[in-house]
Amino acid sequence: MLGIDPGINNWLTCVSNVGTSFIIDDKHLKSMNQYYNKRVSTLEIFNKSNYLKDAKKVYVDYDT
Repeated sequence: MLGIDPGINNWLTCVSNVGTSFIIDDKHLKSMNQYYNKRVSTLEIFNKSNYLKDAKKVYVDYDT
């Protein structure tokens, strides 16, 4: 059994029937999410700029 209490200061406080407990802090999750979104945005911008540069190039296949 696991009791989960959503709180104001912490995202979740959990207590099991065997006496173990843990707290999930939302500040750390928000920080990880913000870093992930920033990284994805950077990679998308980098990918789009490289795509535009590559689209202007003419590729010739000499094997055919």
